[in-house]
Amino acid sequence: MTPDDLLNELEATGALEARPDLLRWSLVAAARLLSSKLPPTVVAALDTAERHLRGTATDTELEAARVHSWHLADTPGGQVTDPDVAAIRAAICALYPEIDDPFETTRFFFSMSVLCDGPVAQQLALLESLKSQIEDSD
Repeated sequence: MTPDDLLNELEATGALEARPDLLRWSLVAAARLLSSKLPPTVVAALDTAERHLRGTATDTELEAARVHSWHLADTPGGQVTDPDVAAIRAAICALYPEIDDPFETTRFFFSMSVLCDGPVAQQLALLESLKSQIEDSD
């Protein structure tokens, strides 16, 4: 199954909107699979995202982590097709307190993960487990 196939299925069932907290946890976990490709400060930003999901980091802390990560991604000469930049931009998808457009955010995450040669199959498995978790909570 491709990322788009899974996303289309999740969107059709409403699963992406049903439990935004589970989607955020899944994105953080999927971004963690890119840790070897990320600068240490972006890995620390993912720690902040996890703490935010647990309620032990503030919106301000999460915003600071996200802004710092954006600064790293927007360095002069940094192109979105650069694998290092793509990995950071994928991780940034997990650094928002709310996901306004779950489909597009998740789709963008996977497009960046592909660009940085991320472990897409493992990341897809995380999203598939999200679907199961949502179905089990119904």
